[in-house]
Amino acid sequence: MLRIGREEILQALYDRILIPQAVQQELLRGHMAVPSFIEVREMAESSDLRRLRTILDEGEACAIALAKQIHADLILLDEKKGRAAADQAGLRYIGLVGVLVEAKWRGVISAVRPILERLVEDAGFRLAPSLRAAVLREAKEN
Repeated sequence: MLRIGREEILQALYDRILIPQAVQQELLRGHMAVPSFIEVREMAESSDLRRLRTILDEGEACAIALAKQIHADLILLDEKKGRAAADQAGLRYIGLVGVLVEAKWRGVISAVRPILERLVEDAGFRLAPSLRAAVLREAKEN
């Protein structure tokens, strides 16, 4: 959402958003700053984190380790490997597309389609045509 300037969607949906420093560094590659409502946490080295690093990139590994550490209600993940690791860890996850659908259901946004199109066109978000159609059906925008 940050890549298209719609971070207010996350702020409106979630009471608290925590990210590890590794995710902060990834975000800072494309933005001047991380929004102030996002809390950044330092991650302590652990065997779990080292194991996750063998199968995931640094940001995802740290995010999953942090979610486990703080007993997070939900973790935002889009990559297939990350979702599988979160599932294996017993974590509940949602993807960016799911966030958009939830935002529409809760009245935070009026339509998913234009935001989804901006994510694809402006932020390089990859979305299979079949998933795009399913999401728009679920959002009642088909």
